[in-house]
Amino acid sequence: MRPFYERWKEGGLAIALFMAPFLLVPALLLNKQPPLWRETQFRGGAVRSLALTASQFGRIDYIAFAQQGVLVRRDDGPWKPSNQGLPLSKLDRLAVQLVRVAPWDNRVAFAALRTKHGTVYRTQDGGNNWMPILVDVEGPVQDMALSSNGDHSLFVATASRIYRSLDEGDSWSRPVAAPAKARIRTLALVPHDPNRLYLGQSGGQFFRTDDGGTHWTSLSAGLGRLSVRALALDPVDEQHAYVGTSGGVYGTRDGGLTWNLLGWETNVPPVRTLLVDPLTPNIIYAGTEGHGVYWSATQGQSWSPLAEGMGPVTIYSLALDPVTHDRLFAGSSVGLWTLDISTQRAAIATVSPSPQRTAPRIAPSATGARTKTPTRVAPSRTPDRTATGTASPATTSTAVPPATPSAATVPSATPSAVLSPTATLLQAGQASPQPETTVSPTATATPVPPAAGDKPEKQKEEPPRR
Repeated sequence: MRPFYERWKEGGLAIALFMAPFLLVPALLLNKQPPLWRETQFRGGAVRSLALTASQFGRIDYIAFAQQGVLVRRDDGPWKPSNQGLPLSKLDRLAVQLVRVAPWDNRVAFAALRTKHGTVYRTQDGGNNWMPILVDVEGPVQDMALSSNGDHSLFVATASRIYRSLDEGDSWSRPVAAPAKARIRTLALVPHDPNRLYLGQSGGQFFRTDDGGTHWTSLSAGLGRLSVRALALDPVDEQHAYVGTSGGVYGTRDGGLTWNLLGWETNVPPVRTLLVDPLTPNIIYAGTEGHGVYWSATQGQSWSPLAEGMGPVTIYSLALDPVTHDRLFAGSSVGLWTLDISTQRAAIATVSPSPQRTAPRIAPSATGARTKTPTRVAPSRTPDRTATGTASPATTSTAVPPATPSAATVPSATPSAVLSPTATLLQAGQASPQPETTVSPTATATPVPPAAGDKPEKQKEEPPRR
């Protein structure tokens, strides 16, 4: 008879071989699980705005976190509060609504406070010190946009007015009224064209200006009464844009003449923010209200939830890692989240490649150092411009702030409005006058172009000759 230990050894080996598949398969499946959202150290407070940047001056990241103001991180260092010069409330809190970084120098950033009367602060040293450049404007600040053309243009929108500076906020032109009475929600500048600006308002109102805000063209066909809350432009095709609304994402391929709902058929979530991948424009990320982050790899034709682990939270801001582009950051109602998206990007590049683009880099300055630009006031001038017709079904309008506080309305056969502000520049921090607007509809109806989805009539083929 064989010894007991030999029989036990053979039996143990048999059991190990039998159990191996049950132990290895779960481990392999665990390793193949999709990546999950991860919380950062910022928990329990809303991250309403974030800006991640990299340039020849290094990497500088900014976030507006809950009631703690602005936090800044340089390169791979820790996040640190950066509120020198920002005012504290009665409860020693800092309510920062927006943070925007200058494309020409990531040491220059702008912060808009969440106050009854809008206030904008600027830093020129990477967040070490802040100073006010626009104070006590009419209503809280809704959005800010900066030119990437190197001309230092800055637009600030409140609920009903738009302010413009041509010198980083040292001086401001007289504000112009919104082209419609609805509340301004968002605005965006077309890359490399500081005079072309898109503006989204409540009630499905969407406008474009090609001259820096003097004249506006209504581009609301297809949006209905939906509130436009977010706006993103295709970095390759300037005629291709997306808007996030209270009823999903809409897209246009003709510069805003027509809009179509993208992807969602049912259970359309309200969208608060949009992000188009700058290197792979086929990829779009949508931050929703109460439903986390959705994404599309087909330019919005289909949408799906992006990963798990976040839960039903509201997303205020989205940004990609400016160096590696393989990590997505989401500022939410409960903190800052991060997700590794390298797997998704690699799969999309392999299966259905889209137009690739190299991330823009900021050209170095002559000296590499900044000097404070003195505040200056430009001489008053009144532009003499005449509204011109457009070859589109859109409505063109011009508004002129009159000297009297009353507004007169002149009926006409075709609706269109005109905004023609006086371009008087004001000192930084000086209270600006509140011009009234005279609306004079004087446009002419133009033929409606064929819809984007219409197909050309098929020509009849000739029979072959014998």
